[in-house]
Amino acid sequence: MLDITSIVFVGIYLLTLLLASTETTSLSVAALIGAFLSVLYGLTCGALTPEEAVGFIDFRVILLLIGVMVTFEVIERSGFFRVIALYAIRYSKGDPKVLFFSLCFVSAAISLFLGDVTAILLIVAAAGTIAKIMDYDPVPYFVSAAIMINLGGTSTLIGSTSNMIIGMASGLSFLDFLNFLAVCEIILWVLTSITLYLLYKPRLGEKKPPPVYDPWGEIED
Repeated sequence: MLDITSIVFVGIYLLTLLLASTETTSLSVAALIGAFLSVLYGLTCGALTPEEAVGFIDFRVILLLIGVMVTFEVIERSGFFRVIALYAIRYSKGDPKVLFFSLCFVSAAISLFLGDVTAILLIVAAAGTIAKIMDYDPVPYFVSAAIMINLGGTSTLIGSTSNMIIGMASGLSFLDFLNFLAVCEIILWVLTSITLYLLYKPRLGEKKPPPVYDPWGEIED
């Protein structure tokens, strides 16, 4: 039989899931509410000591995430993501097939170093620009980019929050993590991008002459 402490913690966990799944509040707020209630009850009933509660927080992961997000915000405000989109259009010469595969591999590659959440923000901005300029259906590009970002993010230590936690807990270095997964990930990139192309081929749009833009004119000082 579960004791009262276990029942309360399970109840807090279910409440957190309920808040997140019903979108009553944002995911981050739901997680903070669950964490606060868990720590508060744990300290009250003696299941946790203050030292144990603080020990659950991995400040290295938090600081790493803050650094990544600050870097993203600076780059985003400069207009760099729009430059990426415009160069992709220029070098693809308006060919949706080339654009699609370029977006897939760039999505996976960027998530190696920026993390999945940050990479999604970046690529969605670029993909949205491409779809708007070329008058393409954005759904195939958005969905494929999201899948490739999740796939690419599993390759490195900083590719996702879970990887950061695993790597720091196990003592693996960035190169150790990459060596274990690199070959497998590259194979998956190729197979997944081909599968997505075959799935979305009818919706990618037709080849058309790209408009003339100066990509670097989009960079702000």
